[in-house]
This record gives sequence, structure tokens and C-alpha cells, in this order.
Amino acid sequence: MQRHVFEGIQRDSKELVFWEQLSRLAVPVLIIRGAQKGALLSEEHANMYVEKLADSACLTLKNSNHNIFDDEPNELLQAVKSFLKKV
Repeated sequence: MQRHVFEGIQRDSKELVFWEQLSRLAVPVLIIRGAQKGALLSEEHANMYVEKLADSACLTLKNSNHNIFDDEPNELLQAVKSFLKKV
């Protein structure tokens, strides 16, 4: 994509605040975050998700940053499989 396309998307985008609507989700949710520098989901925000989502769990992959698929693929796969068995 050309630069002007990205700039247009960014210009036309707006921040959506959805914290209050999260409690309306009636499905199990697995929140997965990395613990290393570079992880975009902080522990504080992950905890906020858990508080708002009635049926949720948070898994922190200790050796991952934001690229959990690359850093700990086996641990991620096992966590998702385990989660799916419960739903």
C-alpha cells in the first residue's frame, strides 16, 4: 500500500472506547499477552479485560513480547487447545 493510503486511514480513524460494552459479551474469552519488553498489552490492561469480561482468563507468556506466535508457538498452541476444550 502506498503511504498516502495509510495516512488517510489514520486520519479518518478515531479512538473507540469500549470498556463498558465488554460486559455484554456472553462468550468465553482467553486473553494472551507477552511479558517481555515490546508487548503491547500491559498487565494492567489485561487485568481490566478480565474484570470486565465475565467469563475470561488471562495467560501471560513469560518469554514473549508482542510476537507471541514467534516467541512461544508451542506454549501458545497448547493454551489455545486447552481453552477450546473447555468451551
